[in-house]
Amino acid sequence: MEIEKLETLSPEHAARLSPLFYTAAEWRAVTNDLATERAELFSLNRGESLAVTFFDTTLNEIVVVAFVGRAVTQFGELIQAVAVNNGATAVRWHTRRPGLARLLKKWNPVDIQTVFRCPVP
Repeated sequence: MEIEKLETLSPEHAARLSPLFYTAAEWRAVTNDLATERAELFSLNRGESLAVTFFDTTLNEIVVVAFVGRAVTQFGELIQAVAVNNGATAVRWHTRRPGLARLLKKWNPVDIQTVFRCPVP
């Protein structure tokens, strides 16, 4: 797997990542975190996949805020190794797709949050 840390969020990358978020406010928070270098953007396999991560210092966890593309298990291998090397207690994946648990089965994922949003008419 080829991985590259990207310094800027291109319009093409934004178009692929922004649909992963429920609200525009969530997306703005992520873009702000990228702009202030609180979060990092990675390209995998020459842009086939993209990942946005940050380190949660409160819980000592690496957080995968967004992932798009096919290399999720390859990235899982890499991010688990990074977590071990940095003394993290866990890798936390945020997703709207429950099927991700199947892909992460090797690392014994635990569902820690289900969120329901009920719009007000």
